[in-house]
Amino acid sequence: MTNLELKDTRPAGAAPGASEGLTSTRHIAQVIGVLVVSALIMILNETVLSVALPQLMGDFSVSAATVQWLTTGFMLTMAVVIPTTGFLLQRFSTRTLFTAAMILFIAGTALAAAAPASRSCCSPASSRPVARRSSCRC
Repeated sequence: MTNLELKDTRPAGAAPGASEGLTSTRHIAQVIGVLVVSALIMILNETVLSVALPQLMGDFSVSAATVQWLTTGFMLTMAVVIPTTGFLLQRFSTRTLFTAAMILFIAGTALAAAAPASRSCCSPASSRPVARRSSCRC
């Protein structure tokens, strides 16, 4: 049985009832809802990267050409992930992949939250370097 087939859970000899169609319709609506929310999160993720580019340029003192490699890398990653997802969906159940994706997402978010905050090289009040960062050029 593939992931797209619905399992018949009726007792043996039972006639199909109205509640069976409602259950499968409800299941399909839930799956579509999860897909729509996931697509919106992906669009938000791409938008956040685009909005963050000027800030990244300032924080790391790099040119626009250099920081645009982030966008290129992001799109190349998506070009690899999207077909890989189709392959994985044929090999594993949707529930297993969704659970693994959420665990990886939460772990990545926790890792990003635990990372040290990026401070500007120069203090905001003056153009002198912060005392601990003697290698900064302001």
